[in-house]
Amino acid sequence: MNKKNILDASSALDNLEQNSSRLSNLVHELTELKEDLSVLKDTVKKAHDINQEGNKKLSAFTKTVEEVQDKLAQEIRLRITESVAEQNSRLKDANEKIIALDTKLEVLKTEVLQNNSATTKVLSAIKQIDQRLISFRNKLYLFLILILIPLIYLLADKFGFN
Repeated sequence: MNKKNILDASSALDNLEQNSSRLSNLVHELTELKEDLSVLKDTVKKAHDINQEGNKKLSAFTKTVEEVQDKLAQEIRLRITESVAEQNSRLKDANEKIIALDTKLEVLKTEVLQNNSATTKVLSAIKQIDQRLISFRNKLYLFLILILIPLIYLLADKFGFN
């Protein structure tokens, strides 16, 4: 073999050793990368599992929240309906009482007007009676005076005062 071939073979052998060393380093780095990727894959799988579990819990929580909201809405509607019904009942009772009081008030008003009319009639009759009594009293006084004057003259004549 000639020198050049030996040098080329030696150079090729050196290149082969260098390439082998680089390849060995590369294989080592690739192995580490593979392990890191495996760990990353496990981490991604765990994260995915956690995410799915979280989504399930979030879905269940959302469903529970919606159920609670529905129940609260129904309860509020029921309470509002009951309150409105009770308020309507109270208003109806109050209205009936007002109508009854208005009726009684009208009856009392009519009675007062009738009593007022009757009182006016009675007062008018009392005034007439009072006027008649005054007239009668005046006539009675006149009558008494007319009776007493002749009697006084008779007595004065009898006792000699004349």
